Amino acid sequence: MQQTFRPGSVGALMDEYERAALEMKHVLSQMTEAEYTADANAIIVGLESIKALTGHVLSSGYGYATYVSAAFGKPIERPNAPPAPYAEIASRLDDMLAFTDAVLKPHYTIPEEQLDTITMMAPWNIPYTLDQMLEHAVCHIHRHRRQMEKFLVAVRG
Repeated sequence: MQQTFRPGSVGALMDEYERAALEMKHVLSQMTEAEYTADANAIIVGLESIKALTGHVLSSGYGYATYVSAAFGKPIERPNAPPAPYAEIASRLDDMLAFTDAVLKPHYTIPEEQLDTITMMAPWNIPYTLDQMLEHAVCHIHRHRRQMEKFLVAVRG
């Protein structure tokens, strides 16, 4: 298997973000459209549906990219990311990743010692470094992919 790796620490985090999204897309591909849109709250409290959850993942992903871009002194508008129809979710995740990659690409090879000097205030009022925000983005997808897996196990028995 041939794999291309982006250069630098920021490039490595983008690689991991992409990998996390690939794992989420795999889980999504294993469910039916009915499971994607089903009321999930009875199974996982607070989870409206997998469709709503993916809308949250998309919106957050665009948000992380806009926070990072602003930290680099280039504020950009956060794209609207409503929940995607089942047939479009994989491509919508790819669009969010491409948006993020466009923000990060000029900064892939920032020296390690500079990663902690690029900071931003998260909307939840916690200061983050570039490294922390990108790691948060990766873990955010992992956490919600896990919720999807738990939902599928519960609903399928």
